[in-house]
Amino acid sequence: MHRLYWLKHIIFLLLLVILDAVIGQMLRSANSQYFMEKTMHEFYQQKENIDLLFMGSSHSYYHFNPCFFEEHLGITSFNLGSAGQNPTSTYYLLKEVFNRGHQPKVVVLETSWRPLTGKDTDFYSASRVFHALRWSVNKLALFWNSFSFPSSLRLFSRTFHYRRNIRKFFEPSEDTQKEKYRLNLSYIRKGFVTSAKKATPEELAYHEFKNKTAEFNSYRLLYLKKTIRFALKNHACVVGVISPLPPSVFSDIFDYTRIHDRISAIYESFGITLIDLNLINQERAIVFDDDFMDSNHLNSQGANKINMFLTEYFRDHLPSLTQ
Repeated sequence: MHRLYWLKHIIFLLLLVILDAVIGQMLRSANSQYFMEKTMHEFYQQKENIDLLFMGSSHSYYHFNPCFFEEHLGITSFNLGSAGQNPTSTYYLLKEVFNRGHQPKVVVLETSWRPLTGKDTDFYSASRVFHALRWSVNKLALFWNSFSFPSSLRLFSRTFHYRRNIRKFFEPSEDTQKEKYRLNLSYIRKGFVTSAKKATPEELAYHEFKNKTAEFNSYRLLYLKKTIRFALKNHACVVGVISPLPPSVFSDIFDYTRIHDRISAIYESFGITLIDLNLINQERAIVFDDDFMDSNHLNSQGANKINMFLTEYFRDHLPSLTQ
């Protein structure tokens, strides 16, 4: 009788886990914007060594097209950017790259300041990376260092994780089509996502950066340094990049000098030059407002311009990349 009691409970729990997985997958499939899962699936199929690796927040996967660099530099490239990716996630993603046998010659860390602010842990961004990684000691380390209890328990229910997608089943198809047309995002290859959409003057006028400052988080800064140190230890050249904002938006940031100097100081402590595309754009006018899809992400037109600039930079400053 005692064994039967426990057997019933075990069967119930197994059925609950299966039901959660099925419903969670249905909810996940209702939204095609989970680019990190597509990226990591393609990454795990990547057999050829990755010479040029891009990492960082959405600025990374919207801005840097690996196929562009492969065509112009004759190397192999990949982009492991993810939404809101903070340095903790970047660190364990980079370890995953080396654990899979890749030896990047150059690691480009897109270092926007917002992922360096906030609390020590960020469930939203880290959970996307966690679900996309295969099970390993590295994934467990990500879990241990990127989540706080009890919010970490939510990771084990895919239904809860994708619960907000339930609205997709009740939206009129016409509204859904309007949203798709408005975003018009396309996953290309190797982690690159783009859109031909141009931001409207209204979108650029009412943006999230106006009259706001950046309070850096020491835990995230620690992991940025750990990421740089790990890459250098594994004989990769590190390039720090701050992605550009639309010129009209950038002009509204009142303490940008402090933001730049704080990030630049970290890279300089490792003997690395930070490529700040906001400051470079002020001097060279590479991209304009109509090169952006919204208030802080380049569209396909703008991405091509920035990719061409970086291609020339790599040729001039990193000749070992193409050797």
